[in-house]
Amino acid sequence: MNLVLADEHGNDYAQTEDFDLNIQYGDVNDYELTLDEVLAPRSRFYIDGTPYGGIVDKRCPMTTATADTIKFKGRSMQGIIASRFIMPPPGKTHLVVSGDANEVIAMVISLVGLDDIFVADPTPSGVILKDYRFYRFVDAWSGLRMALASVGMRLQMTCQQGLHVLRAVPSAVYGQIDSERVFFELTCDDIPVNHLVGLGKGEGLSRAVSEWFADLNGNVSQTQTLFGALENAMTYQSTSDDASTLPAKTRSKLKEYQNASKAKVTLPEGVELDVGDSVGLSSAAFNIMATTQVIGVVAHIYNGDSEESYDFGIPNFPEEED
Repeated sequence: MNLVLADEHGNDYAQTEDFDLNIQYGDVNDYELTLDEVLAPRSRFYIDGTPYGGIVDKRCPMTTATADTIKFKGRSMQGIIASRFIMPPPGKTHLVVSGDANEVIAMVISLVGLDDIFVADPTPSGVILKDYRFYRFVDAWSGLRMALASVGMRLQMTCQQGLHVLRAVPSAVYGQIDSERVFFELTCDDIPVNHLVGLGKGEGLSRAVSEWFADLNGNVSQTQTLFGALENAMTYQSTSDDASTLPAKTRSKLKEYQNASKAKVTLPEGVELDVGDSVGLSSAAFNIMATTQVIGVVAHIYNGDSEESYDFGIPNFPEEED
């Protein structure tokens, strides 16, 4: 497995097998790279045929009594997309799109000015987005993931001879049949905090207060639907927030509580998933069924060998901006 090195314009100039790369993408998009070659600021690297690559944002030299070493850190290729934002068109509150999913990917990549690094697969995906409205000022990585998830698809990235190709592919669900054996440890939080009172700046009657509720499906609003023994209330202290900022902070905190269920999943060797795929968890003995989503791929590549693992949970997508 070779690491291809490229300058800041994306021109390949060398490749090496002697490197140590820890990289992740999904909700978190960064890497740490060690190799003998000294990389210039803003240069890039990638591994052909994989989604792994990045840009040199940070150089971290270290001098000790025994050796001088340097590590490189920065955004993965996915992180480059995540660092651009989808702006509403002039005179509009939101970007609204329609078309084949791959066409939408191409349009967004061009809109955020990254079509010199990334290219959308020109082959139609066969799945149409109709009047999809992106969140205001959402980052392009999250925006594309959310758009594709709305039609049962996920975003795939593959480096093909220096081109970082993006395409929409169907989201897979592993563990739906008996032969797809999944071992797991699951903590089901059946009654998470569902009533949160945010307490902000001020004292007494002048103190900023914001109250939010969640229903049985985890939807957050300012309408209470759970009472009696089903109500689980807490306060949220945020004394740096006033009446203008406290509501959004309180709502966001209550949404975090709705994601309290945890799953630790062990998949059979050889199973390959990607961000946006899901795993079905089923215990016939206790009549419990659940689904958890891949929110991160973590890879360690050393001496030509690659070891991947997955983070599971609920995607940490941004909130809608007003």
